[in-house]
Amino acid sequence: MEFEMSNTCNLEDIMCSGQVSSSIRTHRDHLPPLPMPYDDAFVTQLREFIPHLHEAKFYGGEPFLIPIYYQIWEAIAELKPELFMFVITNGTVLNSRVKDLLQKGRFELAVSIDALDKTKLESIRKNVHLETLLEHIDYFSTYSRQHHRPLH
Repeated sequence: MEFEMSNTCNLEDIMCSGQVSSSIRTHRDHLPPLPMPYDDAFVTQLREFIPHLHEAKFYGGEPFLIPIYYQIWEAIAELKPELFMFVITNGTVLNSRVKDLLQKGRFELAVSIDALDKTKLESIRKNVHLETLLEHIDYFSTYSRQHHRPLH
């Protein structure tokens, strides 16, 4: 099952649009947020299907900024903790909540990055800081190695 439920994102990549980044929608497009049609009732309904899933993929925006994903991840941890979950992240969000979540589930991560040159990266991805991003990638890499999973 694939989830792409929100455009919540903290970056304003030059190649993105307001459809996939809430920051662009607000700051560049000067438009109101996209409506969120999913709620607690959706997560409740989803619980019936989780035991039957073989994998779940999460896309954004930035998945680690999307509140309903945390509800889904918690439901998966409860109902089918062995479920393979794939998340594509921009790598900028790493806090205790993310770290706790990663320990609960079977995550495979992909970090989207456009350059390792600070000037180039920060010109492509507004609001990113290379040093912080590299620290987060190091954490994700260590996590992936410890759990015998690739980091993409």
